[in-house]
Amino acid sequence: MDTVLAGGAAFLLGPLIDWAVYNKKNGLTLVLWIAFGLLLGYGLVTAVRHPVKVELAPYWSLAGWLLTVAGAALSLYSVFWEVSPARHPQASATASAGPRLVMDGTYALTRHPGVLWFGLLVLGLFLVSRSRIMLVAGPVWTALDALWVLLQERFFFHRMFPEYTHYCQTTPMLLPTPASVRRFLRGAQG
Repeated sequence: MDTVLAGGAAFLLGPLIDWAVYNKKNGLTLVLWIAFGLLLGYGLVTAVRHPVKVELAPYWSLAGWLLTVAGAALSLYSVFWEVSPARHPQASATASAGPRLVMDGTYALTRHPGVLWFGLLVLGLFLVSRSRIMLVAGPVWTALDALWVLLQERFFFHRMFPEYTHYCQTTPMLLPTPASVRRFLRGAQG
């Protein structure tokens, strides 16, 4: 149970991270992100290594590896690369203005693509490890991730980004729609 709690505690740090970013407490932001990574990493590793297994056909393991790699790669891409100053050099020149709202790329699919990718990752890790605790932890952690983004929207993003209200009207929160998929594909082609 400490496995589920450790991973859950990581997501409970989320609103503190957002508060630190909003208030430009860069040192605290870094410390909180490190704590987030350590707690979630501990939770993921101990869940995957848990000795109590679920019986699954061997071919599910291949599907699990594909989902794990896709979820991890897409998480890194969306959550770190797409919002990074390296991708937006014109925004980094005005870094004192704070973070920049990204509405293209995977952020044209949903306002919080990282939640989707994290869901793929934990589903993949369950299929690879067949860990019974991962079967419990994955949905709990994904729900806490969704709660975190609800809190981001409620308390931070509308204050941080003047154009966020318009973004909410044009892009779904968590699940892509046919219109958001078309917008994403148009952006990927052009």
